Amino acid sequence: MTVVTEVSANQYIGDCASTEFDYEFKIFSEHHLVVIMTDGNGDHEERLTLNKDYTVTGVNCDKGGKIILSSPLFNGNHLLIERCLPAKQEVSFENCKQYNAKQHENAFDYVTMLVQQVLANTSLVLQQPNRFANYFDAKNYRISNISQPKNDNDAVNLALLQSVIKDMDIRSIRVNDIDMPALPDAESRKNKQLGFDQDGQPALFELNELGGE
Repeated sequence: MTVVTEVSANQYIGDCASTEFDYEFKIFSEHHLVVIMTDGNGDHEERLTLNKDYTVTGVNCDKGGKIILSSPLFNGNHLLIERCLPAKQEVSFENCKQYNAKQHENAFDYVTMLVQQVLANTSLVLQQPNRFANYFDAKNYRISNISQPKNDNDAVNLALLQSVIKDMDIRSIRVNDIDMPALPDAESRKNKQLGFDQDGQPALFELNELGGE
């Protein structure tokens, strides 16, 4: 055979009924498949177990085969069937032995499949959109598990951002009809009374202006 397709994974969405799903690429062993189930958002991932959660047909078939689940996939859940080869070279070619075309072809096919596997994994990495871009494009995907930032230019996770906003809110004057500016610093606020001007904006007044002593 020759490797005439770059397909090395298939994805499906469950319907609470189907148990058989095609994979459209060749494998040399049933252990060369990784079968992963996730919820609709892809947040919760479960790697299924061969001969417990599913069985495999079509090993060594050029057009692929099927995986057969032991129970139907829940409605809306996603199923990923992906070829995952160990990065090994286990074929031994000995001098003065009869040439075995199929053995050689399988060895070259295996290397090609490994290259496809590397390219597929590389496509999942956060990348610059081109060689000249000075930014990375997340392509509208979330970036999860961001650590606490240490430097000014580090990315900030949602928990820290919410904490900072909360700290700001408890020091803020908020109304539901206009934006309120920050008050002057403490030195400027000394011995002053807080009030509001004719536009409803906060203003500082001398105490005697409001009848203070």
